Amino acid sequence: MRNFSLGDGNADEIRTVSPESEGEVSTLAVSLETLFVASMQALHLLSNPSGKVLASITPHSTSIHTVRYLPISEIVATAAVGDRFIAVISSGGNKLTHWGSLICTYDVRAFTIKENDLFAITALGTLEVFQSFSTGFDRQKKGGMTRNPDIEIHLKTSHAAKIEIQNAVFREKAEEITVSWMEGAKTGFKDIDISSMSGKVKINVETRKDLTQPQVASPLVFVPLTKSDH
Repeated sequence: MRNFSLGDGNADEIRTVSPESEGEVSTLAVSLETLFVASMQALHLLSNPSGKVLASITPHSTSIHTVRYLPISEIVATAAVGDRFIAVISSGGNKLTHWGSLICTYDVRAFTIKENDLFAITALGTLEVFQSFSTGFDRQKKGGMTRNPDIEIHLKTSHAAKIEIQNAVFREKAEEITVSWMEGAKTGFKDIDISSMSGKVKINVETRKDLTQPQVASPLVFVPLTKSDH
């Protein structure tokens, strides 16, 4: 495993890390002094650059496909294949401690972190937002180790076509994002302001088919999240 410096625009190798952990590395996240390396279902905390394993944890029962690290709070989050749970793990003191899990409505395909909010894209093309995602867990309370999304965004069309969100990019303002979506083989983009959203949100998007026929705009529909939604 190699680290590179890109300060001058060129990829100059500065050191090589040889992890002590066994198994193929599926994904990783990097901080100044440590590496978070996923191998199968396990997450390893490695010293950088020695490669010494400082701690390990198994937060999933299937292979981990995404690891994201939040340096300010020393929090790492992981998602795995065929799993709708995102594990929230503390890495303070060179230890890995499972704080709790975020529960998406469908299996997690990808996720990213913006400041303290986590944005997950599911296998069915929904965008689910967990605000201040690393807080709100309570081991002493029944169900206190899990959290449901604060916002669950679905795209729809007037002709009831299947629309799936593929990716999300943050705009200059933290509350504004641009999502890319697919309808069959067609791709489109939609700007979304989440600042006033909560619960389940349905957003109309216009496709070429919509533009060829009259329609009544219905930009947002808010539906409170309940346990039955999950």
